[in-house]
Amino acid sequence: MNGYIDAIRADQKIKVQLRDKTITIYRAKFRDHLLLARLRKDFADCIRRDMATEAKAIFRLYFLTAGITEEMYESMDAKDALFVYLLLVELNSFKIELPFLTVNESDNGDGTQDKKEEPLPYDYPDRQWAKWITFLAETFGWTRNDIFEMYPEEVACYMQEAIVITYFRREDERSLSKVSYKYDEGSKKYSFIPTPMPFWMSKELMKEETKVKIRKDMLPAGNVIDLSAVDKKKDND
Repeated sequence: MNGYIDAIRADQKIKVQLRDKTITIYRAKFRDHLLLARLRKDFADCIRRDMATEAKAIFRLYFLTAGITEEMYESMDAKDALFVYLLLVELNSFKIELPFLTVNESDNGDGTQDKKEEPLPYDYPDRQWAKWITFLAETFGWTRNDIFEMYPEEVACYMQEAIVITYFRREDERSLSKVSYKYDEGSKKYSFIPTPMPFWMSKELMKEETKVKIRKDMLPAGNVIDLSAVDKKKDND
């Protein structure tokens, strides 16, 4: 899956051969995608904590949520169940990379640690998804069910576009205000102050070329041949 067009395909499914039966499994839409992600995490937590009874119940619920009938689930042996589970996990994994989902890394001197944000007093588990739905509903006028019936990658594409639309709309509104201009006493002119962009929108635009200082005694002397120009000439011949 490379982008938006792939994210809205209607044929997102796999066929699984189990002995004498062939079953077709469809990818989960956004509603069930969220639940499957939570169940997958809970299942891994139970396995890690040796909670076999709880893990078995979650394992079964994962299959039923992913579209496997209870009859089909009960007919599987342990080997088949594990095989199908791995297929379901792969089928329902998030399959697109979007800039707004990039983790913002803090500069701690070595650039090795992610940015740590203080928890907000009004946060709660899974609030991120409620924020997505609320923001999309406010931006495009969609209902919760409209959003739930999309594939997760499609929802993410619309979420990024909603953020971009909101940014440029606020940039236009802000440009009409005095807060967007700074008066310079020396030149007696106003300069425009752009609205700060999210880092994933601006990092490429704001990226500056690193300048490396070279000692004079290490600079080339005499006639200098530009090898890049020679390579370009070969390419053109």
